Amino acid sequence: MKGLHALILLACLVGFVIPAYAQEGDDAPVIPYYRDLAWSPDGTQLAFTIINDLEMTVVVYDFPTATLTPLTDHLPGTQDNPVWSPDSQRLAISVHPDYDPDAEDVEWSSEIWLMNRDGSDAAPLPDAPTDYDLYPLEFSLDGTTLAVIGYYDDYENEIYKSALWLHAVGGVLWNQIEFPDGDEVFGLTFSADGTQIAAMATSADYAFDRIWLGDVSGQSISNLREVFRADYGLDYLAWSHDSRQLLFTQGYDEDFTIMDIETRAATTLNQFVVGYAYEPRWSPDNTRIAFSMPVSRTGTYYKLWLVNPDGTKAVTLAGSVSGDHSQITWSPDGTRIAFVADEWTADYEFLSSNLWVINTNGANLTNLTNPR
Repeated sequence: MKGLHALILLACLVGFVIPAYAQEGDDAPVIPYYRDLAWSPDGTQLAFTIINDLEMTVVVYDFPTATLTPLTDHLPGTQDNPVWSPDSQRLAISVHPDYDPDAEDVEWSSEIWLMNRDGSDAAPLPDAPTDYDLYPLEFSLDGTTLAVIGYYDDYENEIYKSALWLHAVGGVLWNQIEFPDGDEVFGLTFSADGTQIAAMATSADYAFDRIWLGDVSGQSISNLREVFRADYGLDYLAWSHDSRQLLFTQGYDEDFTIMDIETRAATTLNQFVVGYAYEPRWSPDNTRIAFSMPVSRTGTYYKLWLVNPDGTKAVTLAGSVSGDHSQITWSPDGTRIAFVADEWTADYEFLSSNLWVINTNGANLTNLTNPR
């Protein structure tokens, strides 16, 4: 499997179209696809995960040189979920050291490692909790703290739980955040000014999803919002870049809601929704929201859209790119958007995956993984 994966990465590096490789004993070809897009804060690189069957490798695309470079093929097991430090000098990643491509049981543990942006000096975080599979969420604004989520699964006894920590980068301190009423956390984000955190969690009885607000130490936790899980609950949470508002999705149609932190006033934007709307992402200047949605109620594929925060001027981008558009990521200067396009047959058989970048004015559409 490692050799096969290296061939796929080599094809990316030299600009070949990535072929569909068949695994020994499998009837269907294995087609690599792309996830976990993360643009470096200095704007020069795009980190992401290449997934081939169940094997994953973190790769970076360097914009000045237009090259793709695998970063983690020298690490144990398989790797994914890159998260940039604010100074663009380091990446936090998930490493699954006991991954075995030949094992019938596909479960594996997950650790968090830190490494330099070129993949060097990679090492696991010290004194990490051992009972949980750990995943990095994001760094604080000053880079001193890494938010970490952990999942504990005891299938035999049907015990499932999650936990959230704020890890002191460069140290050994793990500060676990306790949520009132025993809520199970499933997401966290730091405010852009570095003073607050917002988290999504599910109530212990699984009746509600809640948004919690607190300071960066994880203290002074307060409940901002409750959403019935029967109404499809919460899905995504993000601060505006001026730290005054929170954007989240809720409900069957994934309606976008913007909440003012000071007044707690919430406005739901659904006048432009023509189907499920996913992955809303603030632009760096707070003037636009990028998201994925079909072009009509009967549309098959999800396309990249832009809309104003008041719900006006919803327009599609990259309409010529076939497939489902997802993994939406803004460039730090707000002039470009990266996204993944996955194509499927009418019978939902996977056909292809490509990584694209486009200017927000619709110009310079570029395929990064299969250049023509």
